[in-house]
Amino acid sequence: MQVTHHSQRTKLKICFTIIQFAVRLAYETRQFEACLKWIQLDRNLALGDAFLREKMECFYYLKKYKEFIYFFRTKFALLESQYDLHLKAGLSLHALGKYKESEAILNNIPEKANLPSFKEKKKAMQQVIDNIPVYETKSTLSFEDLRELGFAYLFNSQFKKAEEAFKKAAETIK
Repeated sequence: MQVTHHSQRTKLKICFTIIQFAVRLAYETRQFEACLKWIQLDRNLALGDAFLREKMECFYYLKKYKEFIYFFRTKFALLESQYDLHLKAGLSLHALGKYKESEAILNNIPEKANLPSFKEKKKAMQQVIDNIPVYETKSTLSFEDLRELGFAYLFNSQFKKAEEAFKKAAETIK
């Protein structure tokens, strides 16, 4: 009995579906070794870059940093706007002792948020810090007031009071 071209294609589609399911299941259950094994079957089924992200995540979590960096560099065009993969690339380079390269990637992460420094944030909170006694004399405080007071305590190095203010803020939203 001769196998037709159509039946071969059908078998390949079924195999592809099974592999897709196996990759997704292994990835979702954090079975990274198994996930990589299933992805390796892509040579015969031409999956190409379909599981690139999963493959890179597996390499990262299995601490296979060289492999992660290889795919990061070779598939950069596909990953340009993926914040978390850029972050992991920087951390992988750092783990490999390539500090300058790591710093370059970490400084150029797409959509990176520039957080204010401790000094900048403390300066912005100075008015609230100066008004701590006013907040402490009020009989009731809103969630926002308690949150602001908590941060004022933090930036004023009153950590126990900050914890209490944040706990009270959390209780107001229950």
